Amino acid sequence: MHAHRQVGRLILVCATLCSWTHTAFSIEGVGQEQEVAFHSEVVNLEDFAGRLTHEPTPRVRNNPGFGSSVWYGEIFRQVAGDSAVSQEHNVPFAVRFQGTTPVQAWCDANMNGDLEDDPEPRLYVYPGTVRGRSFLCELRWVSSGVSVDRLTRVVVEDADSIGTVRRYRTQVVNGPVGHVGIGGISRLTILYDGNRDGIYTRGNSDGMFVDLIGDRHFVIDPMAPNFGPFAIPFAMEGSAYAVTRVDPAGRTLTLRSDGPSTPQLRPEVGSPAPIFSCFDTHGNMVRMSDYRGRVAIVYFWASWCSGCKRQADELSALYRQYDRQHLEIIGINFDTERADADQFQSAHGQIWPTHFAGPLPAQDPVARMYGESGAGVFYVVDVNGRLVSKEFTVEGLKRRIESLLPGDQVGIKGRG
Repeated sequence: MHAHRQVGRLILVCATLCSWTHTAFSIEGVGQEQEVAFHSEVVNLEDFAGRLTHEPTPRVRNNPGFGSSVWYGEIFRQVAGDSAVSQEHNVPFAVRFQGTTPVQAWCDANMNGDLEDDPEPRLYVYPGTVRGRSFLCELRWVSSGVSVDRLTRVVVEDADSIGTVRRYRTQVVNGPVGHVGIGGISRLTILYDGNRDGIYTRGNSDGMFVDLIGDRHFVIDPMAPNFGPFAIPFAMEGSAYAVTRVDPAGRTLTLRSDGPSTPQLRPEVGSPAPIFSCFDTHGNMVRMSDYRGRVAIVYFWASWCSGCKRQADELSALYRQYDRQHLEIIGINFDTERADADQFQSAHGQIWPTHFAGPLPAQDPVARMYGESGAGVFYVVDVNGRLVSKEFTVEGLKRRIESLLPGDQVGIKGRG
């Protein structure tokens, strides 16, 4: 079994399932439930990729020295109650390079900030297209009363040259594996701990990935069609499902069938844009269907997004140039706190309707419809409801709007 996880816009490759046993499940009718059991298997689920740095994080109070030959990284981890963007409980590690090759490693497995009081992990040659070394770090902690024992592999890539960036990846070695009835067929599934807090809940982007093709390969992307989030109902293989209960330790879950559902594929340029309804930050219902006959911009953004900050005033000026009967922006916000979004919009005069999706796109129905987890992205929909482009700059957005609306439709005449 191979798995891939999307981090921002990066898709990572991983995972091999050593063995599995076929178990049949089925759901017969609407409202019926199935109990799905999971057991631990080797999955090698690659869940993060990053760059090493010469500077240790503030969590490191004692480092191994060795000057500029040592590089630092972190294993992403949270505990119950952490915010979606918290890095407070990450686990630091260090790697010493000899030339371009990793030769020694340290990992703060006991999470006390001292890189030298843990047993020094052994480095192994890591097979693959990119040469590197790997080491194992066994992490233990308690999250919401659940004892977590998580074996993590850190893969450190060989550098191309002395002065180049050092990169690393992390893998969860073991994970819960089971079989679930989807579309009348028993399918292999693995649980996904979205925020890496060691427990499974109906939130925090936790969910399950399902092998829909039957080749024991997975795309680990929480926005992909093979992902079923625990927090909201989801559609898969022509049926709708909802997880009504999940064991925090990942041993069992209950899945309910909610009947037939129309598959929702990621929109492509030239295809009809997804039709959705949502509430804006003022409590008003926003219906995409109401904007037929206008150019509609579905804007995924966040106040922490550098591009959103840089282009905020330019975007507000562009919006004011057009009559609301001809153009509208619908914002989908990914901030952690609603107040941050409100303050940003007020500071930059952004008055278009905005839906607060929160920091977990995989749990927002609109974000899932568009398959979008990035901020600073414009989806341009024409007067016929067709997706005509995906833009990343206000300048590109301006040119696209000008190609769709004649010059006599410039000028505000009310929101309409």
